[in-house]
Amino acid sequence: MSVNSEKLRPILLRALNKNQILLVRKLKYHRVLSRTQLLIEISHSGNVPLSTLKLNFKILKELGIISQNGRLTALGQNISWIIGD
Repeated sequence: MSVNSEKLRPILLRALNKNQILLVRKLKYHRVLSRTQLLIEISHSGNVPLSTLKLNFKILKELGIISQNGRLTALGQNISWIIGD
C-alpha cells in the first residue's frame, strides 16, 4: 500500500492537537533525556502546563506513536517525517 504523504499531512495535523504535535517533533530529536526531563523542558520552553504534556504523552503512547521507554515507534517516526518540523 502506497501512502501519499502530501495528502496525509493535513489529516495528521488535524487529528493530533498542537501539544501532541509538539511532543512528536521534540521526540524526533531528543534521545538522551528521560521522559520527565523532556516534558519539563518542553513545559518551560513552550509555556505548556506539565500536566497537559503528561496527558498528551500518555495518549500518544496508547495510540502506539510513542513506546514504553518514551521514544518514537516506527509509526511515530513516520508521522514525524510526514508532519515535518
